[in-house]
Amino acid sequence: MSTQKHHPHHTHGSEYPTPPSPGPTSEHSATNPEHSATHSTTPEHTATHPTPPEHAASHPAPPEHTATHPAPPEHTATHPATSEHPAPSPEITLEKEFELERMILFTDAVFAIAITLLIIDIKWPELHPEQKGAQLFNFFAPTIFGFVAFATSFVYIGRSWSVHLRLFRLIKKYDQGLINRNLFFLFFIVMFPFANSGLTQHNAYAYVIPVFIYLANLGFLGIAHYRLCRYIILEKPSLSVEGHRAEKKFVYARGRSMMFITCATPIIGVGLWLLFPEHPFYILYSFVFLFLGLRVVKRRLRALYPKDTDNEA
Repeated sequence: MSTQKHHPHHTHGSEYPTPPSPGPTSEHSATNPEHSATHSTTPEHTATHPTPPEHAASHPAPPEHTATHPAPPEHTATHPATSEHPAPSPEITLEKEFELERMILFTDAVFAIAITLLIIDIKWPELHPEQKGAQLFNFFAPTIFGFVAFATSFVYIGRSWSVHLRLFRLIKKYDQGLINRNLFFLFFIVMFPFANSGLTQHNAYAYVIPVFIYLANLGFLGIAHYRLCRYIILEKPSLSVEGHRAEKKFVYARGRSMMFITCATPIIGVGLWLLFPEHPFYILYSFVFLFLGLRVVKRRLRALYPKDTDNEA
């Protein structure tokens, strides 16, 4: 009977487990590249053997990987963002400021000329040596009345210039609408010498038309000033400087109040003339209402008067 030898590399059944074969050595892998290519790489082997550069170049990274890596700063620095509205050059800004200054200087010149022309209409009466006592007073009465009218117009034009100056302190640029409204305002300033001459040269007892013209000029001047305030502060706030809210509120409230007072003055004058036609000079009481009304407005607006330290944004 022949006996069968058992070789350790031959297994029969489960009672002889196959021992694990050792991994290939480095020499074996280096000398047998075909053998390494036929064996799949395990995770452990992949971790210790990174993918070569040639393989990575043929397989680009997914979009998610590139999205998490923004472009380097050098690339963005060489391509600056362009603005659709470039800032104006210093020459253009200087030219605009000079044009605005010209408009203000023109306005001041109109005020100066108008206030100077007021005094031209006041002249001394022609006197004779034989005139004495009451006759002298009768000759000087038109001159005295003309001087009172001159003083009234002087004060009102000076006040209008002061108010206009404070309004234009808030302006940083201008447009055609502002120019038109300013010229409309100056038209009634220039009208003052004409209206004042009617009071001084045509002050007959029953000649009330010059008084109505003077009062109407006051009303239109108030409307023109209010239009300037509304345009600068409400309609075109971009023309004014930033901040100064208290100042703007005060200027607008004063312009609106002055418009109401100056528009009510000629209405009161016409009403007095209709109520007392036999006393035409009662129309002059409307000037009393004008100055009392402006005084009341000044007191009521005192609470809105901005302090010097109020420069809030």
